Amino acid sequence: MAHKVIRYALGTLDFSKKVLGPISGGGIRRRLLIWGLGLFGIALIVVVAASYYYTVRQIERDAAELQSEIASVTAERIRDFVQRKIERVSDTANAVSLYPLGSKEQQLLVSLLAKNDASFTDVSIIDAQGMEVLKVSDRRVYFPSDLSNQIKSAKFNKAIKGEDYISPVHTSERFQPYVTLAIPLWGGAQSVAGVIAAEADLSFLWEVVGKIQFGSAGYAYLVDEHGNLIAHKDGSLVLKRMNLGQLDKVQEFIGNRTGSDRNPAHEGRGLLDRSVLATYAPVPDLGWAVILEEPIDAALANVEKLKRYAIVLLVVSLAVGAVIIAWVSGRMTGPIRELREGVATIGSGNLEHRTSIKTGDEIQDLAEEFNRMTDALQNSYATLEQKVEERTKEAETRSRQLSVLNKIGAAVSRSLNLEMVLNEAIEKMIETLNFDASWIYILDPSEEVLILKAYKGIGDEVAHSMDRRKRSVGISGKIFETGERFVFEGVQNDTEYNHLSSRNKLQSLGFSSSAGFPIKANEKVIGVLHLASKAGRHFAPDELQLIESIAQEIGVAAENARLFEQVNQKTAELGHMNQELQEANQAKDEFLNVMSHELRTPLNVITGYAEVLSQGVLGEIQREQMHAVKTISYQSKELLRMINEILQVGSIEAGKVKANCENVNLLDFLFELKSGYEILSKKEISLHWDIPPSLPIVWTDGEKLKHVLQNLVNNAIKFTETGGVTFSACSFSESIEFKVKDTGIGMPQDMLPSIFQMFRQLDSSSTRSYGGSGVGLYIVKKFVDLLGGKIEVESVLGKGSTFTITLSLNAAEKFNASQADLEAKLAS
Repeated sequence: MAHKVIRYALGTLDFSKKVLGPISGGGIRRRLLIWGLGLFGIALIVVVAASYYYTVRQIERDAAELQSEIASVTAERIRDFVQRKIERVSDTANAVSLYPLGSKEQQLLVSLLAKNDASFTDVSIIDAQGMEVLKVSDRRVYFPSDLSNQIKSAKFNKAIKGEDYISPVHTSERFQPYVTLAIPLWGGAQSVAGVIAAEADLSFLWEVVGKIQFGSAGYAYLVDEHGNLIAHKDGSLVLKRMNLGQLDKVQEFIGNRTGSDRNPAHEGRGLLDRSVLATYAPVPDLGWAVILEEPIDAALANVEKLKRYAIVLLVVSLAVGAVIIAWVSGRMTGPIRELREGVATIGSGNLEHRTSIKTGDEIQDLAEEFNRMTDALQNSYATLEQKVEERTKEAETRSRQLSVLNKIGAAVSRSLNLEMVLNEAIEKMIETLNFDASWIYILDPSEEVLILKAYKGIGDEVAHSMDRRKRSVGISGKIFETGERFVFEGVQNDTEYNHLSSRNKLQSLGFSSSAGFPIKANEKVIGVLHLASKAGRHFAPDELQLIESIAQEIGVAAENARLFEQVNQKTAELGHMNQELQEANQAKDEFLNVMSHELRTPLNVITGYAEVLSQGVLGEIQREQMHAVKTISYQSKELLRMINEILQVGSIEAGKVKANCENVNLLDFLFELKSGYEILSKKEISLHWDIPPSLPIVWTDGEKLKHVLQNLVNNAIKFTETGGVTFSACSFSESIEFKVKDTGIGMPQDMLPSIFQMFRQLDSSSTRSYGGSGVGLYIVKKFVDLLGGKIEVESVLGKGSTFTITLSLNAAEKFNASQADLEAKLAS
């Protein structure tokens, strides 16, 4: 109900806003009456609403305490009722245990239990093996054939362990709630000889719950751990087997079956689908809960009376307040109307008029302030035109100054010619700021002196005499060293000027006032700006600030010019170095080509004569001589191979190598490659070929692919002393993969990124163990790129290397086509 009170108060406030909001015109008395009445009404509404809210909350708290106490007491009573039922069964069990199982004495005792307590409908005795030995009921007759085996039942399995058992609530065919109680039958030596079980009708709890009444319409009911209704004053509701799990309080209980209600007397929907204040209390040891509900209309019936009394009080208070406010507003508006008339007279131009109000309050103070304001208006009106003229001149001066700053900034941004920017800055400053002379020094870093870069108003001869200054001498040096401005409004009588300037140069040139400003770039002083005037001059703070801004712009221009000069110098140096590199590279290429061609001729002659000697054409030679001849032939061929590789590198670098693709049967191609290695060198290593029979026909350059694979296999053999070399090929849907794996010396990880560069070897010393020109893998990488593939390497130092080549089945064709298109475009 508390939220209804708040909505009522907010609705009243909204009504007041709608009524008072449009009232911005009319007389003061009328507005005071309306606003005062409105605010007074709002205050009353807030007080009444707060009291109403407090009362409702107090009722809810009282209801929560009452319901919590009743629910807890009822839960304890229900637990006691059930406990007494258990005690009766336990007493019967003690008596039954004195007789043999199934005896007439036991049957008589259990029959008396069922007869004396109407809540027990069925009582049975079960032996230690789980078999019922007798069963009695006040509602039906059981025959021996009705006895059953209970060995798997929960009641037997728990009671046979010596524990009391209470089952969850279950219903009969007529939906009447029951629970099953099972008590162990103790035999000799504290052993369990059997179990006595009884079905208890819970309808005896209906009367217990039905007697609970509180408030004017409060009631209670009982639910089990699943939210099923098991006891209510209206038994027909129980027999409907209603599940109340959708109710808020039942949901809270199911979620917290052992804890107490943390939110008693909570407003929600009740059992009969009405708004109620509800509380629950769990029944100890049974897992049930007592739910208490009271219709909210009945619980808060007195609140409606309180609401009517509050409305009557509000209306009466507003009426009394309206009378009081009307009287007060009338007392206030009289002096205000008089003050308004006086202000209107003054506003019409009669500055001689004065108001005379004697109320002894703020209105009298206001009238006196208006009189003083009129006096001030009379005084200020006389000097207003003069002030306007002065302000206009100041605005024009500031505008000219800003114009100078903008023009100098524009010159800095559009030009990198330092002298032109400096001269333009001096021109604008002299013209706009009314100085007679200006000059600028810029530091020469190489000589550590200040150089005169621009001047005006001092003459060429004077400028020539002061074109260089030491960076630590005179006024310029002081400004440069300290980075601070120096202002001399009268050089004749300024002791600081006379101390810094030993020659009194300014005074000799007829200048009476001067100022110097540091020129900075990147927070570092790089020069000095001087301004001088022949007449005595006062430097205003805003004028000094403007000149400092100009000096900052000049610093930007000087820094830009310096950087531009450095860039031009570096560009020229780089161009010269690039030209030298191109010439050196061209000379290297020419040297390699010439030397390679010149070396091939004598090598071919040496190789030919070695072949002739080894074949015995020039006569039979001895075994030692034959070994020497074969060595000459082998080394000559190696040298010729290296020369051919160098020539090939030259062709690659010149862009003369192209892919000449054709259909290549990979199976025949690889078997031909394998046949060239039928006889290995003297190394005791194995060469294994893994060539699958189902390899496709590919479009590629067979000669270049053969060169690549031979180079990798030769390298693997060359760098492997023990173990073996494995060559494998594998075909995929869109690519073919070749692997060459060895168990040789391997490579460190930091060497892998550079092994495909020209003239790079693992051992580059002059005493290395393995020969070679160092361009083999470079050619391999270039050929693989030319064929549109990629090459990868994995290696561990001391354990071997694995080279993997992957070729797309149509990459070479696409590459050749794109190369042909490029050549056609260049030709056109």
